[in-house]
Amino acid sequence: MKSRRRIFGIWAAYLAPVSVSVGSVEGKPIDIAVSDFLILLIPAILLLAKPLPKRFGFSILFLSYFPILAIVGSMSSGGSYANILSGASFFAPMLHLLIGGALVSRFGFSFFRPAPYALLLIVLCLLISDLVFGSFPRGCGVEGRWGGCFFRFDVYGFVNSSSAYLAIMSAVFSAAYLIAKTRLQKVSFLTGLAMVAFIVPMSLSRSATLAICIVLVFFLYAYNWKVALLGTLVLLGSFSTILSYLQNTLIGKGLASRIEAGIQRGDIASGRFDIWTETTELISKAPLLGYKFGYFSEHSMFGTAHNQFLEISFKAGLVGFLIYFGFIGFILIRAREIFILHRLPWPFRRAIMGAVVALFVTAVTQPIMNYSVMGNIIFLLSGAVLAVSVRIRGETNTPRPFQRRH
Repeated sequence: MKSRRRIFGIWAAYLAPVSVSVGSVEGKPIDIAVSDFLILLIPAILLLAKPLPKRFGFSILFLSYFPILAIVGSMSSGGSYANILSGASFFAPMLHLLIGGALVSRFGFSFFRPAPYALLLIVLCLLISDLVFGSFPRGCGVEGRWGGCFFRFDVYGFVNSSSAYLAIMSAVFSAAYLIAKTRLQKVSFLTGLAMVAFIVPMSLSRSATLAICIVLVFFLYAYNWKVALLGTLVLLGSFSTILSYLQNTLIGKGLASRIEAGIQRGDIASGRFDIWTETTELISKAPLLGYKFGYFSEHSMFGTAHNQFLEISFKAGLVGFLIYFGFIGFILIRAREIFILHRLPWPFRRAIMGAVVALFVTAVTQPIMNYSVMGNIIFLLSGAVLAVSVRIRGETNTPRPFQRRH
């Protein structure tokens, strides 16, 4: 029982989009998410868990390219702390590899079970915060956006980042629903998915709205590809009608107006095409190593590249791009092998696929993996996948993820 509570607490800390401000460096604010503090637990977790395989050491060594590059960038710019701070914030989520691996080594597949319940609690708190502290139909976030506050605390990060994170993680509900054994579990997870489907569009984030649509389409695809295709065609075919309807309602006016304004001026991306063009030009001047974690705003009037792939290429060059996404690709391949070996049901796999697709689609319009909460979870799960991969290659009688021990 104590172990379950501890695991639930760990998941709640990882999933909560709440941060603490600890000051600023060279005018740049430093906000630390709750899950960032869990790095401090690495020594204790490693002591209590089984020794991690050498693969984890090699992975961290492989990814240490980023802090080393940041140090080089700092030295070449006269000892600026900005490069080191930027590199450290980029590398810090990668250390959660060790936590994910250690926890799965210690608790096995039972480590994953509390995740949907912890997320359900987080989403419920966000919804209650909007209803209690907002002025319905507006939420309690910036400009009355929904999902912008966690009780009296502002949600960590930009509105688009937190809402996109919520949309991507909602695939946890659809996946959990598809393998739930009781009616109460199914109702709970479906309710969680419905809450996110309501909150995310009300955040007025178009990228997050697209992400939740992707998750929902894959949820339908888990049942039947024909149902998913029909649902997608209906959604696309009725888009203009829905847009007109939303503009005439108080609740959906904000999102609809932003989309309509973008269509009218011929820039649905809100200037992102110009930003991407400028970023590409900057990258072409330093293609191999990038700008060594120098701030984007130092070279552009814009604050960010608004694209995960360009952001990494700008900060760490082609070498960094290949290291980062090469590692992510390796983890996805290992995850697929685990799913096949343990014969996880196809509906479950498709629901998880929805999260992966939503993540990469969102990455086109914003650096969502740089969002600390999202990054920490990505590498926590990467460590878990590495641990399971090592286990199944070394053991011939590994229990299936949802198979009870006798």
